[in-house]
Amino acid sequence: MPTVGGKGALPSSLPVPGLPDMPFTPGTLTTIAPYAPAMALVGLMESLMTGGLFLASSNELVGRFDCANDPDLVVVDLSRAHVWDASSVAALDSVTAKYAQRGRTVRITGLNDPSAELHSRLTGELVAGH
Repeated sequence: MPTVGGKGALPSSLPVPGLPDMPFTPGTLTTIAPYAPAMALVGLMESLMTGGLFLASSNELVGRFDCANDPDLVVVDLSRAHVWDASSVAALDSVTAKYAQRGRTVRITGLNDPSAELHSRLTGELVAGH
């Protein structure tokens, strides 16, 4: 099954925002305005689903797991993601702790080198607010 990550390398940094190369006239802006919020939402959802794990996405991460009904071993494959900050490590710790409370194990796999280093350095050191 094809995946987004299989179409090319994912970036290792956040994109640099910029302005489009187009005239900013009232006619142009009234043409674009009705579609801009929907396109911004699509772009946000795509970036959250295919790349970085950071504060905004990590806040939703914990709620995505079904600790009561999942198997005894849960594998979280982050091979197509990047852990950007301490809040992401705290979210992963929170997921691991919730499963441990039910006698289940979480194995985090696929971390790239910078993500693995950050996770290794911070895991168990943070108090997750989840």
